[in-house]
Formats: sequence, C-alpha cells, structure tokens
Amino acid sequence: MEKMKLVVAGDKVYGIGYRYFLMEAAINHGIERFRAVNVLNHLQEVHVFVAGEKDQLQEFCDFVSTNFPADAGVKENARHEYLDRIPKIDICHRFQRGGR
Repeated sequence: MEKMKLVVAGDKVYGIGYRYFLMEAAINHGIERFRAVNVLNHLQEVHVFVAGEKDQLQEFCDFVSTNFPADAGVKENARHEYLDRIPKIDICHRFQRGGR
C-alpha cells in the first residue's frame, strides 16, 4: 500500500463541499484510506491524505487534478510523499455524514 498527500489550493475551496467531493471520488477509485482537512495559508487549501494501491492512487490523483466541484476556484494542485498514518475511509465517511 502506498501513501500520498495532495494539496489543492485556490481562492475558493472552502464552503463548497470540496472535502466531501474528494471523499466520494476516493471511494469511487477504491481508495482504502482517506483524510481531508482545510488549511489556511496564502490561499485556501485542502490537504488530502490517501493510501491504496499504486494504480488507484494514480487514477485518483489524475481525477483530482482535472475535476473540481462547481464554484471551486483552484489555482494550485500538488502531490507530496506522506509516511504517517491515514484512517480508513469508512471512518471519515461516517463522520462526514454525521453517523457513528
């Protein structure tokens, strides 16, 4: 299993369901582990941590770099190596939906 950190930055990546959009995309690409958090730097940023098989991660990264939620204002998209723990995607999915 490989891990990766993606950073999506722009003028409008908060308040438009971007993290949920990315989580649904991760599920559709068979990603097993996922976490997304908002970080405010010089632009609004969503940091996405994913783990899965190499081909799944590549397809997911390709999707993230070419697909955006409606109303998104993306200026930058970067990939980074990541080594720390990433939770299972079902934990994030339950939290996003308000379940337990």
